[in-house]
Amino acid sequence: IAATVPAAVINAAAYTAVDRAESEPEAARAINSLAPGFIARACHEAGIPMFHISTDYVFDGMGS
Repeated sequence: IAATVPAAVINAAAYTAVDRAESEPEAARAINSLAPGFIARACHEAGIPMFHISTDYVFDGMGS
């Protein structure tokens, strides 16, 4: 990001295999949590906006 200095960054990357995320929590966390944070920090440091598009999938915590 610092090398190319885009006008903005749109992040739509996501680990969307919900069932598989239960057996691969590290990968899901890296893609859905850590990576957007790294991108946001780089954008902040470069002074450019970041737009993060997320899923509308919601888990109610009830397990059913």
